[in-house]
Amino acid sequence: MNGMYKYPIVYRGSDAAKVFMEVATKEAEEIEYLYSNKMPMIPLTKEQQDANSSSTRCYICGGNFTKEDWKVRDHCHLTGVYRGPAHNSCILKFKVPNFLPIIFHNLSGYDSHLFIKELGNDNYDINVIPENTEKYISFSKKN
Repeated sequence: MNGMYKYPIVYRGSDAAKVFMEVATKEAEEIEYLYSNKMPMIPLTKEQQDANSSSTRCYICGGNFTKEDWKVRDHCHLTGVYRGPAHNSCILKFKVPNFLPIIFHNLSGYDSHLFIKELGNDNYDINVIPENTEKYISFSKKN
């Protein structure tokens, strides 16, 4: 792949929640670094320049370009690769997320208590949405 892919980590131990949080925190820091170091757009080839110049529609929404919603060159801020001609308003809606979603399957029971306990071992804010006093629908940690 492009160097961003990571292989799964398998860990078994009494401190699994702690190890998980350490690995997740490290991954979040690496992702934050990637997001904060935006790549400039790679210069367009002659073919890309010609296609961009002749384009009358936004590749994102399919709408026509207007004086009020003009054409810009959209590119990936992680790779620098040109994506296509787009409305200025469309690319402004593309935002780098400010959170890292971690999704667990069937974590609403007892196992979630291990993670909640581990989430509280630093000074970051924790937000919990409980289903009841024993089960959680969602929890998040902000730094």
